[in-house]
Amino acid sequence: MTINERILALRRAAGLSQEALAEQVGVSRQAIGKWESGASLPGLDNLQELARALGVSCDELLTGKESGTENTAGQDGVALESVKALLDAQNAAQAHAAHRQRILLAGLAAALACVGAALVYLGVYYGGRMRELSSRVDDIGANVAGIEGSIDMRISSIQSSIEESLRQQASIVAGFDWDYGVPGTERRVPLTVTATPKNYRDGLSAVFTLTPESGVPQTAAGTLLAGNAFCAELAVPLEMEYQDFAVSVSFTLDGEAQTEELFREYDFVSGYQTTVSVTPTEFKAQHSGRRTDGTAGMTLGGDFELSVNRAYRENSAVPAHAVIELVIDGEAVQRQEMDLSADFQLVSGGAGTADEQAEEILSGITYYLSFPEEVYAAPQREAELVAAVTDSSGLTVTARRDLYRVG
Repeated sequence: MTINERILALRRAAGLSQEALAEQVGVSRQAIGKWESGASLPGLDNLQELARALGVSCDELLTGKESGTENTAGQDGVALESVKALLDAQNAAQAHAAHRQRILLAGLAAALACVGAALVYLGVYYGGRMRELSSRVDDIGANVAGIEGSIDMRISSIQSSIEESLRQQASIVAGFDWDYGVPGTERRVPLTVTATPKNYRDGLSAVFTLTPESGVPQTAAGTLLAGNAFCAELAVPLEMEYQDFAVSVSFTLDGEAQTEELFREYDFVSGYQTTVSVTPTEFKAQHSGRRTDGTAGMTLGGDFELSVNRAYRENSAVPAHAVIELVIDGEAVQRQEMDLSADFQLVSGGAGTADEQAEEILSGITYYLSFPEEVYAAPQREAELVAAVTDSSGLTVTARRDLYRVG
């Protein structure tokens, strides 16, 4: 390995860039590049700083051999062999340069060589200038793009403000509010909606409409309250047809009706559903030869997890009861039942007065369960774990996990 190759390898091993190494040695980045390419070599005045920056001794830097004594990186002393290696490298570089020069002089006249050198210099100089200008143009372009982005954001904000202002001006509603109650056993969520018309006049009436994405719309006449507000009671069935819906109000005066949408709900029904999953962990499902009656047998049993998460909407039902079964070809061969209501009760979350105490309902629990290993007749179709969780409103959610399936 030559000295220039050694400098390159040591710099990379030290995780240094050419700029960082140049700064530590006190030279330019171009000097480092020339040393690594073999175009030139460091002088004795740079040698110690270079070795210190690369974490080796001068001897090791020049010869590639570790010093026999305990010298620190960049030591002051340089062995004669190291000096000889540096001189040899310099002589080799000089000889190589002289050889190249003789070849060039043999093929070019002195005048053409000068002109060529001048052209090369101008090319390098102006090439560098062009790269610098190109870099500046890129910087300007980036700044312009940033300014345009900022302007676009401001324009978008202004447009939104204008649209909201126009919407409010065109709105027939001065204000509205809504509130959901606690679902009953009939699986319907009470909904109270209140809306105040922007321009109330005697004789004005209101009708509220709940329109599902797919399903039968519901309507309810509004009752006039103090402050000229109208209120109506609706109910949202916890059926998938009402997963997404909109609520609107129509004000009618002298036979002329005006309608405006108040709000929309998405994934509404999902927010009131318990989610369940059952996962085998250390569960055995393997063939175990013939049983005593001569039929093929299979050993089934082991550990599994039951994860239960209550619905995330406020006032939603909580998990109350779980049934987990090991099912072979549609027949339950093992069964466990669990009362979950105590696990999902309200729990106090803070200290202080009753008003200051925060109450929350546990959102989810994972139960670690097991079925004892037993040998059964090998399934003709399938073996699976089935978990059914019923919430406080009577809705049951079922989760399945295959253990073995023929084909």
